[in-house]
Amino acid sequence: MSADTLKLIALVLPLGLDTFGVALALGIAGLPGDQRVRVALLFAGFEAAMPLVGVALGAPIGNAAGAAADYLAAAVLIGLGVTCSAPVRTSPIERSH
Repeated sequence: MSADTLKLIALVLPLGLDTFGVALALGIAGLPGDQRVRVALLFAGFEAAMPLVGVALGAPIGNAAGAAADYLAAAVLIGLGVTCSAPVRTSPIERSH
């Protein structure tokens, strides 16, 4: 397996698991049938479109950034993951309610 294939798997697998987790939570919440179809189509559309948008935008940016593009992209993803998983700070007033 090539290094590029491993990079692709390392980026795509967590995104697929994220979508699976959201879909599972929505299923447990008990969405009505018509909303389930709409949400499923919305998820499928975004899962198909976002990688294409990423390639369309990433290829020119990657070519411009050169060899550092892989490391820059990984750093951005890690930074976003850390930011999204950080606990939300609340003020003392909000905590008392």
